[in-house]
Amino acid sequence: MEKGWSIVPGSEMPGANGLVSSANGEWLYMAEYFEKNIVKLARGTSQPQVERVNAGYMVDIIRWADDDSLFLARHDRECPEGSSCTTNDVTVIL
Repeated sequence: MEKGWSIVPGSEMPGANGLVSSANGEWLYMAEYFEKNIVKLARGTSQPQVERVNAGYMVDIIRWADDDSLFLARHDRECPEGSSCTTNDVTVIL
């Protein structure tokens, strides 16, 4: 087995930001920052298995919560003046 760094097939994306692995190591969860997506990527498969869920905002940080949900910290650079949205927030998804 060759040692060193290699690209995980299917993980190429603009603005990859934040990464957590499932407890069994079979899945990676990443933030696709500029597309406002959370990406679920299978590891160890011959063909990439990729799922995307649009979070509706730019995800900056991903962490596992005690209940196995994902905590997401966000940026929202498109917050209209006078709206109820904020430029920073934390939410739970998945």
